[in-house]
Amino acid sequence: MSGSSTRGRVLLVALSCTVLGGCRFFDESLLEGLDGGAGEVDAGAPDAPSDGSPVLDAGPGCDLTRPPPRPDGEDDGEDVGELFFVFHHFTLDQSDDRWRTIGWDLDGICSDPPEPRTECRAPSPRAPVEIDGVGGIDNALGHNLLDMLLGALPEIQETLTGHEWGHGSILIRVRSWNGRDDDPRVDVAFTQTIAGTPPLPDGGPPPVTSEDILNRDFPPRPNWDGNDWFYARNASFFEGDLERPRIRVDTAYVADRVLVIDFPNRIPIVFNDPNGSLVVYMTDGHLAGRIADDVSGFDWANFGGRWPVADLLGTLPMAGFCEGTRDYRALEAITDLAADLRAVPGSGGSDAVCNAISGGLSGQGTRGRFAGLLDAYDAVPDKCAGMMMDGGVPDAGPTDAGAALDAADGA
Repeated sequence: MSGSSTRGRVLLVALSCTVLGGCRFFDESLLEGLDGGAGEVDAGAPDAPSDGSPVLDAGPGCDLTRPPPRPDGEDDGEDVGELFFVFHHFTLDQSDDRWRTIGWDLDGICSDPPEPRTECRAPSPRAPVEIDGVGGIDNALGHNLLDMLLGALPEIQETLTGHEWGHGSILIRVRSWNGRDDDPRVDVAFTQTIAGTPPLPDGGPPPVTSEDILNRDFPPRPNWDGNDWFYARNASFFEGDLERPRIRVDTAYVADRVLVIDFPNRIPIVFNDPNGSLVVYMTDGHLAGRIADDVSGFDWANFGGRWPVADLLGTLPMAGFCEGTRDYRALEAITDLAADLRAVPGSGGSDAVCNAISGGLSGQGTRGRFAGLLDAYDAVPDKCAGMMMDGGVPDAGPTDAGAALDAADGA
């Protein structure tokens, strides 16, 4: 197995444990000779300006894959009314070159062989230069990581599809759309679902309480036929006020019937877990999808963004990967292999070290109905509380990561 395949398999197996509950997988052989921190090695300078400005020349023959631009004209004030869409069934299996068409170009460069240009240099000299997908698509997550994860833990696709039950699905509320193929300004609020379920016989929403959710007494799963009711996260709105969403993009637009949403930096995406919630932060996030002619959902939807390494490492203690321990240092070293972009767009240059991992996901978007707000199990236990000064964790049990990885191989 190649080095890039090995690093991808190990990293995502470890990250799946971060999301799903604190197991520890890594191949200790990867740590031999690895540098201890970003910026301590010279992997060579990319073909990019040294003043930190972004590369504007994508390269010869490169037509960048990006959402369509905002249409000309002024907002005419027409509004078809409030609409809700729920995104689910995200494609985790991006093998067989599926990754090449999932996501968006993020750095304005086509990093193609034989001499790919890049936005920054990898922290580790062992990391091969990350190549792009179609039209400069940046998706290191799908290229090197997700397929290896599914190979090691094939059940992960099913485990992470709680979205199919309406748990943690991305829900957007669309306002101020004129209903036509082009609208230069649309208002979008972003939240995530707590529960989704079919309607009662009279068409109304089944009663679901926050206590039901906290006790994991979930209602029947959605039918995804446009008639389902969805409860959203109370924490997504200031003091539960639906007119005060925490994440609002009032500069979204529709171009050639494609809804384009450029999200604020560090948008939180919450992965629910019985023992708490894990928050993943993205920067330079873009969600675009074509609204179906009958407005029943989206014909397709693509999400792309940058996962800052600092935020990624910041989530590890939530799952028991405590700073100073061997497991934490291993994962930190593996991110030095995987980073392919800068967390802040336009901050690259010949001396800039990559500090983010690009990623892309595609999914289905279905029309839904809004039932109300519920509380979720938001409390994240401090699994590193009481860690000993020598880096050990008292009463933590066996921590043989190599054996755990061997067990995963044999599963």
